[in-house]
Amino acid sequence: MLSRESFGRRTNPQRPTESLLLLKATATVPHEGGKRFRRRQPRIQPAQNLDLRRPASDAPGTPTLKRLDVTPAEAILVMPVQRVSVRAKALFSDGSRRDVTDLAVFETSNPDVRSAATAWWRVEKAAQTTVVVRYLDQQVSVPLAFVPARPDFVWSNPPTVNYIDQHVFARLKAAAHEPVRAGVG
Repeated sequence: MLSRESFGRRTNPQRPTESLLLLKATATVPHEGGKRFRRRQPRIQPAQNLDLRRPASDAPGTPTLKRLDVTPAEAILVMPVQRVSVRAKALFSDGSRRDVTDLAVFETSNPDVRSAATAWWRVEKAAQTTVVVRYLDQQVSVPLAFVPARPDFVWSNPPTVNYIDQHVFARLKAAAHEPVRAGVG
């Protein structure tokens, strides 16, 4: 259990701000996972009020995560648009919904697409990536494409020879005609 393993070092009920759980997540002490939260982040700052004797998920009647919704589900952004906001909402077993963007972990598959803030992703040049959003036991993949503007481009509707053409042409046609602009800044 989290509060009893490793001699209870992960949590410190007497001094919650000295718990490894918090110190590692804020990169106050080094660990392999890297920094996950800013020390002054509103949801982290009141750590002295945390009850670290029993993890909340163990308490009887605690709602469980049923689904993680991420918006946009995918986005094709035509440059000069260079950034997009990816937001995460959790749906719990009691029917409640919460914005968990500040608590989720965001990782990209392309180093050219960088995080400008917790939920903002930006590029300097055309690129594609998949942003993986993780919260508790669930994760959602969000494909993002930042494509150069080509205002004179006209889709020629080439013949589809196989199922790969079908998928590639669908993406190319979408990028040419119907860019998604949700969450764009």
